[in-house]
Amino acid sequence: MKLQIIVILLCAVGITAGLAQLGSDQIFITVTSEGKAKVSQSIFPETFVSTIDVKVISENISNLLAIDEENILLGTSQNEELLKIATLGASSVDLKYNADILSYESGIFKLKYDSDVESRVNLPPLSKLVSLNTIPIEITDEEYVLPPGDISL
Repeated sequence: MKLQIIVILLCAVGITAGLAQLGSDQIFITVTSEGKAKVSQSIFPETFVSTIDVKVISENISNLLAIDEENILLGTSQNEELLKIATLGASSVDLKYNADILSYESGIFKLKYDSDVESRVNLPPLSKLVSLNTIPIEITDEEYVLPPGDISL
């Protein structure tokens, strides 16, 4: 009986840990009609860790905001494409920033970035995709789900 309870508890902890990691392997990029790229990411660090390193999709970021599950602002420092976040035992971190990954040339916006994880890109309404350098994992009316790597659209 004790063995069954231990097995059930271990399974529950494993499933919970697996679900906690689901949000950390995707980046959400929203391109606004004003030509800005807004990036958001949910990260689920271990609670015994005081700082984490997160790769951002551009060296040029602005309006950086990192908050924990209790809406407490967390300290950050950036070194090129690596962002250090002082999590101080937080179990969830919501990271948001604007990234300089858009360029405008000959009447066409070009979105170019490099990501270590899967990304979801939302384009402005009525925009038309001209080219894409990789095959999307999924395409819906509102977003493109793209694999990790060097992305250009």
